[in-house]
Amino acid sequence: MTSEELCGISLAFGRGRINMSFRHGDKADVLVNRGNFLASIGAVPGRLVCSDQVHGGRAVEVTSADAGKGALSFETSVARADALVTCVPGLPLGILTADCLPVLLFDPAAPAAAAVHAGWRGSRDGIIGNTLRLMREKFGTRPEAVSAWLGPCIGQCCYRVSGDFREIFPGSVAMDGEDTFFDLSGFNRQALLVCGVRSENIHESGGQCTMCMGRDFFSYRREGGLAGRMLSVIMLSKTQ
Repeated sequence: MTSEELCGISLAFGRGRINMSFRHGDKADVLVNRGNFLASIGAVPGRLVCSDQVHGGRAVEVTSADAGKGALSFETSVARADALVTCVPGLPLGILTADCLPVLLFDPAAPAAAAVHAGWRGSRDGIIGNTLRLMREKFGTRPEAVSAWLGPCIGQCCYRVSGDFREIFPGSVAMDGEDTFFDLSGFNRQALLVCGVRSENIHESGGQCTMCMGRDFFSYRREGGLAGRMLSVIMLSKTQ
């Protein structure tokens, strides 16, 4: 786990092979793992909010009434969403990944926070822009005030994709002979810049590749259906 406590928020990216997904492990173990993880950033485990992460581009606002959705079972997760936004202090927003990119956003002016699940489909469907647009509509967020953290994901070194990615994501692929490799993190970093987030406010994981680093991360590409999931969380502080 890596964590950071800043003025107005607590955030953490899961690290280590500690499964946080009800769909990929024993429920009792997952509850213990989540409880320990959330306690480390001062979050109440029973208030965690997760979505069902359908690999789309939809972002939704969550309020105090949504506290606990997805915290104790997958079935109670926020439906048909891959990004969550909130202005509620003490409401932890969670993203589960095992190669996809977790993106955490913070607007100190509103204040407001967002947790984004960015796989290639969600990236194609504009999940970053959709999330920032919803934050502007709901909270008056200005992208130039936003700070963004991009967590560990599969790196371009390992993300071999089909040739049509060259048309879907021009400028974010590399060729090695006949093979095409996609830069998932780089594409979403560029999406943040296009939306108006300042380069100096974008914080990256330092090239950590979930597929390369098998001792540290789960990877669906490497492990298939046996892969667990890491949890990434952002929460507005109760006192601003």
